[in-house]
This record gives sequence, structure tokens and C-alpha cells, in this order.
Amino acid sequence: SDIRVDTISAADGTSPVTLTKQSAAKAWVYYYNQLGPAIMDSSGISSITDIGVGTSQVDFTSSFTSDTYSATGLAGFSGASTAFCTDIAIRVSTSFQMGTRNVSNTGIDCNRNSVTFHGDLA
Repeated sequence: SDIRVDTISAADGTSPVTLTKQSAAKAWVYYYNQLGPAIMDSSGISSITDIGVGTSQVDFTSSFTSDTYSATGLAGFSGASTAFCTDIAIRVSTSFQMGTRNVSNTGIDCNRNSVTFHGDLA
């Protein structure tokens, strides 16, 4: 059997379908952070705040049910071979802080950052 549709909408016929209790990513963001955070593209993200060198706070449009959601992040520099790592500074149901560090474990602002979030929305 095939199911073929052009649009899936909520019961009111116009709103988008809300994903809850499913495994699809609930939020994601791609942002620059060398001269202050700038969202390049996102879904489910309301804002990004520069907390300090190497730390950004990502605020969600909708809260997760708890702080046990999954976050996967990458950060780096375009065209550079600089090594770095990412870590979690603070995780709550409404926001997430991502830290970026160089190989000496010093905070560093990267120009390319992306984070994807999975979990249950409140």
C-alpha cells in the first residue's frame, strides 16, 4: 500500500503537525559565533546568547519534558585544521549551553556550530 499526500496538517487544516513522542529531531540550529552568535538556519530555536568565550546558550521555542533530551553538537572553523572539542555546560528543559574548547582545553569561539536535539516536548 502507498500513502501519497501533498501536505500533512493539524486537525484545524492549516497548522503544521506538532511532533511529540516521536524520534524525529525536535530542534536543530546552525550558527556562527566568532563575532557574537548569529543563527544561520534553525528549527525549534528561539535565540542564541553568547555566555562567554567558547560558550553559547541555545534557547528552545518549546520546552522539553525534562533535561534528559539528547544533544549532538559539532563545532569548528571553515578551511582550518585547528582541533577542538565540544562539551555541555548546562542542560535544562528550556535551553542548552554548548562549550567549544581547543586541544589545550581553552574556550574558543568557532565560526561554524551545529546542534541537533532529540527528546519529548512538554
